[in-house]
Amino acid sequence: MGTLIQRIVLIFLTCSLTATACYRSESQQFEINIPEQAQTSVVVSANGTYITSLVAPENRSIIREIEEIPEMVRNAVIAIEDERFYSHDGIDLRGIIRAARSNLEAGGISQGASTITQQYVKLAIIENSEKTASRKLEEIWYSMRLEDQYSKDFILLQYLNTIYFGHGAYGIKAAALTYFNKDVQDLSVPEAAMLAGVIQRPSYYDPLLNYSNSLRRSHMVLNRMLANEFITEEEYVEALESPPVLEEYSARLDTVYEAGHFVEEVRRWFLENEDIAATRAERETLLFEGGLRIETTIDLDLQSEAELAVERHLPLGQGLPDASVVVMDPQTGFVLAMVGGRDFFAEDEDAKVNLAVGNGRQVGSSMKPIGLAAGLEAGWSATAVYSAPNEAEFDIPGATGEFAIWKVSGGATGYRLPDPDPITEEIPDPEDVTLVQAMWGSYNTVYAQLIMGIGPERLVSMARRLGIQSPIENVYSSILGTSDTTMLDMASAYSTFANRGVSVPHTYVTKITRPDGTTLWEWEREQTRVLSASLADQMTWILEGVIENGTGWRADFGRSAAGKTGTTQNYADAVFVGYTPQITAAVWVGYPEGQISMVPPLTDRKVSGGTFPALIWHDVMESAHQNLPVNEFIEPPPSQAPTTTEEPEVIVPTPELLGLTLEEASQLLLDSETGITILTSIEIETTEHDPNVIIGQSPIIGSTMVEGGSMVLEVAVPPPPVLVTDLLGLSVEQAQISVESSGLTFSSVIAADPENPEALPGIVWAQDPLQGAELPVGSTITVQVTPEEEEEEEEEEEEEEEE
Repeated sequence: MGTLIQRIVLIFLTCSLTATACYRSESQQFEINIPEQAQTSVVVSANGTYITSLVAPENRSIIREIEEIPEMVRNAVIAIEDERFYSHDGIDLRGIIRAARSNLEAGGISQGASTITQQYVKLAIIENSEKTASRKLEEIWYSMRLEDQYSKDFILLQYLNTIYFGHGAYGIKAAALTYFNKDVQDLSVPEAAMLAGVIQRPSYYDPLLNYSNSLRRSHMVLNRMLANEFITEEEYVEALESPPVLEEYSARLDTVYEAGHFVEEVRRWFLENEDIAATRAERETLLFEGGLRIETTIDLDLQSEAELAVERHLPLGQGLPDASVVVMDPQTGFVLAMVGGRDFFAEDEDAKVNLAVGNGRQVGSSMKPIGLAAGLEAGWSATAVYSAPNEAEFDIPGATGEFAIWKVSGGATGYRLPDPDPITEEIPDPEDVTLVQAMWGSYNTVYAQLIMGIGPERLVSMARRLGIQSPIENVYSSILGTSDTTMLDMASAYSTFANRGVSVPHTYVTKITRPDGTTLWEWEREQTRVLSASLADQMTWILEGVIENGTGWRADFGRSAAGKTGTTQNYADAVFVGYTPQITAAVWVGYPEGQISMVPPLTDRKVSGGTFPALIWHDVMESAHQNLPVNEFIEPPPSQAPTTTEEPEVIVPTPELLGLTLEEASQLLLDSETGITILTSIEIETTEHDPNVIIGQSPIIGSTMVEGGSMVLEVAVPPPPVLVTDLLGLSVEQAQISVESSGLTFSSVIAADPENPEALPGIVWAQDPLQGAELPVGSTITVQVTPEEEEEEEEEEEEEEEE
C-alpha cells in the first residue's frame, strides 16, 4: 500500500512539474495581492458629523518586522501547522503522502497537505477556493514561485498578519489583544499554543466560545513544540499546569474621539441586537468589517456642554466625586448626550465603566414620584394629609410571615416651615402635610406611610411600566430609592411624565446603512400609553413645585421645569432627575468605587441631590434649550387638580381579573359598582397562556385600592411566526444559537455530506425546514452536521509520519 501511494505521489508531482512549466510559459511574473482589508464602519452624530470608525482588529494590528513576533510564538504556529516550514520549498512531500493515503481511503479529497506557504497563497493570491485538482496544481506552482522570490521569514510574517484567529481577529497581534488583552510580545508559552491551535478551525477552537476545545487543542500544540525541541520538558510541564487565563479586549479602538462612553454603548447595542443579524458572529463581522454608516442620536455640542458642566462643578484632581449624565428627548427616546464618567480614555482602571448605565446605584428620593404616580392611579389623593414626624417605625411583613420593624427618618421636623397649601393657602402644622408638600420637602416618613397603604407591588409595577429596566425590589423601602437604578432608566421614567403618560423606549441609533447605500436597520417609533394624560399632567404640576418651592431650587434655569432630588443614606449617592416639555436629564454624583459618604472633609459640603446634581442639571438644561422655543406644561384639568381631602373615603379589595378576557373584565368591573376602570392593556407575546386572556394586573390580587381607581392589565397574545434563516455552512454551535435565540427548538443529526466529503467537521450541510419558512414559536428545526474528527487520529497520523 505504501509503495502504491508513493508511486501515485510521484505521478502527481510529475504532473505538477509539467503544469508548472505550462504556467511559466503563460505567466512570466506575478504580484502578491494582499486580500482587501475589511471596510470600516463609521459612527456619525445626529447631524452627520463624523465621530469615529469601528475598525476590524486586522486594520490596526499589522506587524511590520518578523522580529516583533517572539520566536516562541512563531514556533508554536510552525509546530502545529507546518513543522518542516524552514526545510521545504513550498510543498511538503511527507504531508502529500499522508494526505494521499487519507484521500484514497476516503475515496475523494478529504484531507489537504497545505504548508504555511500554500495556506498564504490561498489567502493572498488565489481567488478560486474550490478544492479541485487544477486548483491544487495552481496552488503548488504559486507556492514554489513564492518561495523562489521571497524569504521564509517574509512569507511567515505575511501569513501571521493575514490568518484568521476567530472572534473577529485577523493576524497574530489582533488575536493576542482579542483573547488575552496583551501585546504579542508578552504572550506566554501556553497562550501562544492556544492561539496557534485556533488556526485550523477558528469557530470550533475559539477560546472565548469553546474554551475546553481550545485547551485540548493547545495541548496538542505543546506536544508538537516539545517533539520539535521548540520548548524544553520543563517548559512543557509548566505550560500544561498553567492553562491560559482569557481577558477579552473590549475597547476596539486606540484613537481618542468624542462621546467615548456613548460610542461604546452603541457598539454594545449593535452586538446584542438580534434584529440586525441572527448571531453575534454575524453582527461582529458586520460591525467591524461591513463598512456600515451608523447614524446616532448624539448631539456633540450638547455632549461637550454636559462634560463641561461636570468639570465645572466637580473639577478633576481635587478628590471630588465623579458624575454621570443622560440627556434624552422624551418624545422620541433619543439619547442626546451621555456622560459615563470624566474621561473614557483615561488610564484609570475604571475609566471605561459607564456610570450612566450598567448596574446602577441607589437613587434616593427621586424614586418617590414613581410611588406617588402608583398611588394616584390607585385612587389616592395628592393632597391627602399625613403626619410628618422626623422619625417613624412601621411593622412590615417578613418572608417567613413574621413582622419586622422598619425605621424611617426624615420628616418635617428640623426642616423649614412648609409652604402654604396650594388650595387653601393656609400654612399647615409642620408635622401635618399633604403628599404634594411632602414631595416638595422630600419627607421620607410621609412616603413611607404612602407605600404602607398602596403596597410595594404597585411601585414595582409602575417603575417597570414607566421604562425602568433595572430590577426594583418588591420591598417597602424601594420608595426611598434603595434599589440600584441607572440614570438611563431614571431619564426614561421621567420622560414618560414629560410625554404625558406615553412611554417611548430609549435609542442610540436612528439608521444603519450598508456601503451600497441600502438600509440595514432603521429606527421605528414604539410607544405605549402607561398613564392617563391627566395623571401625568398632575405629576408634572407636583414636580414643578420641587424646583419652585422645594429641595430642587438650585435647578431653576428660568423655564418651566419639573424634577426631583434624591439623596441616599450617609450622602453616598446624590441624584437629580427632571424635565421640560422638550428635554429630560438625569444626573448622578458619587464615587465609582462604592458608596463613600460625600461629607466634609472629603467634600466641601454634604452632597445631596439639591447640590452638585441640581447645579449640573441646571447647566446642562440651560445649554440644551438655547435654540429651543419656550414651551409650557399643560395644566392638569380641574377634575384632576389637587383638592384637600382626608384619607381616601372608600377602600375596596382589588378586583381579580386574571384569566378573564378584556370584555369579561370590563363587565365584572361594571357590575362591581366600584367605579374602577381599565386604564390600559399591554399585549404580552407568550405561548404559555391562552390567547387574549389577562395574565397580569396592577394593582395585584390581594392588595386594596380606592373606589374610582384604575387598573393596568397584561393580555396574552400569540407571538408572530418565526422566519427560518439560512443555517448552511454554520458550525453546529452557531446554528444552535441562531435557532434558539429566535424562539425555535434546535435538533441536530450527525451525518456525512455525500456531496462534499472534504467538508470540515461540525458544519451544518442540510436543514429542515429550509430558509424562508415561517414556523410558530417553539417549533423544531433539524439540521444535519458533518461528524467531528477525533483528535487522536491526527496524533496517530503524525506519529506514523515520524516512523
